[in-house]
Amino acid sequence: GCLLFYLFAGLDQESKEKQTLLDDETMYCDKKPDIDNYFKAVTDAVNGILYKDDGQIAVSISRKVYSWNPRTEIEIQPL
Repeated sequence: GCLLFYLFAGLDQESKEKQTLLDDETMYCDKKPDIDNYFKAVTDAVNGILYKDDGQIAVSISRKVYSWNPRTEIEIQPL
């Protein structure tokens, strides 16, 4: 499965290159909070809803990027 975190950029007048990265949602965020904290909060919140127990998670891919449209996306696939 895939867990994607899109954070508000909070950037005003930036370079054309940064604008493009934000538009494409490819500007990685290396600021706090740590991605593992986001992951734990989301997997705990959907525990018992999307799966019986988060111990069932065998594969995970996480990404934390800046976006003009902040959100969290969860993709779950059976193994």
